[in-house]
Amino acid sequence: PPPALSAPVGRVTTNAGPYYANNEATSVTIAPTGASSVYLYVTDLDVEDRYDWVYIDQCGDASCTTYTVLSSLSGYVPPGAPLVSSTGFMRVRFVSDYSISYSGFGAIYATEEAVSCPGGGAEGTVLTGEWGLISDGDGAYPLNARCQWDIAPSTGGDAVLTFASFRTEPNYDFATVRECTDDPSATPTPTPPPS
Repeated sequence: PPPALSAPVGRVTTNAGPYYANNEATSVTIAPTGASSVYLYVTDLDVEDRYDWVYIDQCGDASCTTYTVLSSLSGYVPPGAPLVSSTGFMRVRFVSDYSISYSGFGAIYATEEAVSCPGGGAEGTVLTGEWGLISDGDGAYPLNARCQWDIAPSTGGDAVLTFASFRTEPNYDFATVRECTDDPSATPTPTPPPS
């Protein structure tokens, strides 16, 4: 098996291409160094219903010889609440049959729960950690939501923002990323999305 993922945050997917392979049986263990919990946020799930499966296990340790199945997923499932391993160890297994493949499975994991905006509030929340996750809540974001997070790592240096999953209603809902300065009178300049 491949080595366990040991970073405090990362991404897990079924494939590198547009579709996963037939007759696939893979697994990846998530064992972040020093973690007491692992949160798995499913961002994409589109596999052949009742024939191809993603299993998420809570493991007793990094070897995952003892485990409890947290969830068995098949078909199309929209994003929802995170799956949580309270041991600090998790395994994601994927099994496909001999025919029909779809776009597959994608998820992000972290050792801390995402800072979310479930009711459209949380404006002005300042995130100071070296890394973290932000979310508009479980599943579909609320109507008329206005969420704002200020990212200011306490260690100084640059803040890097990576979108693991992003979907809004075209032409009506927006996400804006701005570079801020310490000068409160300065007008932030919007950063265009990557093309």
